[in-house]
Amino acid sequence: MEKFKHTKGKWSVAGGDEAIVFNDVSDDPCRNFTIAKCDNSGINKEEAFYNAKLISASPEGLQVSIKTYVAMLQAPHDSWRILNQDIYCSLRDYIARATGTEIKEIQEFYERVALYMKYNNLSFEQAIKKATE
Repeated sequence: MEKFKHTKGKWSVAGGDEAIVFNDVSDDPCRNFTIAKCDNSGINKEEAFYNAKLISASPEGLQVSIKTYVAMLQAPHDSWRILNQDIYCSLRDYIARATGTEIKEIQEFYERVALYMKYNNLSFEQAIKKATE
């Protein structure tokens, strides 16, 4: 599975007439660039700002979802896992939608990651690297 294609680094929000999500890579504003603009056409300024906050949290939300999904995949196939298939599927489907990847590819890739972590005692980062080889 190839690496994610979204803009790397911290995403932040600046306010004003429109809320702007930008890549916060430097103290020099000329080195930062716009990821998204949430104007207040049809909505109030506060709602546009909170839409921008949600967008700016997306990279961290995706990472948390992936790590949670992998941790859950390491659980034994017991009744808890069977009874909570909807949670597994929701996380998997969210990751697929957020990354533009097929659901089957997400499931197979992260199952490999979980197995590498569980049986080879690898960290999350090491298991991701091994699974992409």
